[in-house]
Amino acid sequence: MPVDLPTLKVISHTLCPYVQRSIITLLEKQIPHEREYIDLSNKPDWFLKISPLGRVPILLVGHLA
Repeated sequence: MPVDLPTLKVISHTLCPYVQRSIITLLEKQIPHEREYIDLSNKPDWFLKISPLGRVPILLVGHLA
């Protein structure tokens, strides 16, 4: 019986070295996910609500907007 996985969304910056291994793993394991890149010099308000320190990467599980 197939298992329904929650929706995954990775939020990062295009040059973030910490997200690279996570993305590679998701791709190798063929795990569906979405990616969103933000400008760290102009952080959106919605991002600062999720990450008050303004750090990336962030993994959102099961609640995509």
